[in-house]
Amino acid sequence: MEQLVWYFAYGANMARRVFVESRGMRPLSVEPARLDGYRLTFDEPGVPLVEPGFASIEPEARGAVHGALYRIRVDDLTRLHRTESVGYTTLELDVEGARSGLVRAVAYQSKFRVLGLRPSRRYLGLMQRGARELGLPETYCHFLEQQPCVHVPVLSNLMTRSVRSYMWLRERGIRPEAIAVRLRELRRRYGL
Repeated sequence: MEQLVWYFAYGANMARRVFVESRGMRPLSVEPARLDGYRLTFDEPGVPLVEPGFASIEPEARGAVHGALYRIRVDDLTRLHRTESVGYTTLELDVEGARSGLVRAVAYQSKFRVLGLRPSRRYLGLMQRGARELGLPETYCHFLEQQPCVHVPVLSNLMTRSVRSYMWLRERGIRPEAIAVRLRELRRRYGL
């Protein structure tokens, strides 16, 4: 029997374009959801200037984070773990789905918080798009639209292409970091 899990996405993975089209995930269902007792932060470090901060969550007694509740296969969750930053850890949290009610879901949280980061305009745009696609509460969509972001025209455009290439390689089990290390070894060995 196939094992299924709940996954709560509150960042760019809320957007179908990212989760299904770019990452190739095959959710069995998706619905709007809310995580109570937490707040959204942008303290997962990324690439300075162009992708400085990614979304994370932090406990806050009266907080609430809205997002997508996906029902996925365990093998898709394993693939997702390979594509997410190594700076994230996974939590199992009680999330309230619009149709499914209260369920135990996997969510990511930054291990190495850096305060004061801002998301890129590209990344924040994906979050806003996902929130609208899901039909999240208007107040939450407005909250996302009011978040300060970073945009460096030429670098941001190049970074978008680089991120897509990096994700494509990671999704296929190829670690670009390992390739770079191997190339340095070959250069040293052959004096290149």
